[in-house]
Amino acid sequence: MRASRYQPLTVRLLAGAAGLLTASAALAAPAEADSVDDAFINALNAAGVNYGDAGGA
Repeated sequence: MRASRYQPLTVRLLAGAAGLLTASAALAAPAEADSVDDAFINALNAAGVNYGDAGGA
């Protein structure tokens, strides 16, 4: 039995989706906090909103 040189559509779609996921993970920017985030958390504190641990906010 000879292997077909054409891959089924499902295999090609899965390979394409895996490639896109890998590329998006490799090119994603890391998350970081800035002064706007600090101002927002200070505003929450001033308003009496309990958000728990500051690291988990």
